[in-house]
Amino acid sequence: MDIEDHKLLGNFGKSYWWFLGKRNLIDCLLSEIPRKRKRLKILDIGCGTGEDLPLISKYGDVFALEYSKEVIKYIPKEKVVGIVRGDARFLSFKENVFDIIIILDVLEHVKEDVKIMKEVSRVLKLDGILLISVPAVPFLFGNHDRALHHLRRYSKKSLNKILKDSGLKAERITYWNFFLFFPIAFVRILNKIKNVEKKSDIKNLPKAFNWFFLLILNLENKLIKFGINLPIGLSLVVILKKR
Repeated sequence: MDIEDHKLLGNFGKSYWWFLGKRNLIDCLLSEIPRKRKRLKILDIGCGTGEDLPLISKYGDVFALEYSKEVIKYIPKEKVVGIVRGDARFLSFKENVFDIIIILDVLEHVKEDVKIMKEVSRVLKLDGILLISVPAVPFLFGNHDRALHHLRRYSKKSLNKILKDSGLKAERITYWNFFLFFPIAFVRILNKIKNVEKKSDIKNLPKAFNWFFLLILNLENKLIKFGINLPIGLSLVVILKKR
């Protein structure tokens, strides 16, 4: 994505239901990770303008990795111990460095997703935790994805294959955004049939709708935190421990 895309998403990230719901999900998942010491070493790959960093930094010392030299200027420096401009295919860290690696909605933007995952595996400590999210359900790929410069959406099978090819195995994989899946999927399929203009679904909503959708996502997040895996959704979320 270019700088204008990141600025737009950064602005929406402060109040839009999807971003707030995803942030709450991250909080739910990170809060369940046992901590052997007070401050964990965390790498956030593809952090964008850093909207999630204030939350993630509660759990440890965060290194923020971002490819865009324009976007990296907007990362809040006070929330991280290090900012690295770099390519996730060629991480500049030694082996077995990080306790937690977070890679949210990044893999769909790159051709060499397996190469990235091999690098992630290299720098993640033994027994380290990896948290991944990607857009799900390949047949929904359409103008929303193109507007966000996605190359693909993932199925459980394709995501598990990438992990396997990288020497990793998911301990848990669940869909996310389940309750809103069917109405949103219907709209996206309809837009594909109509061949509507290439643009993202992200747009300003009335506060009541925004609040209601966020309430639904936060309910899903609680279900996931309690160990319930959702059967379908707009995203896939993976939690794994490096063995």
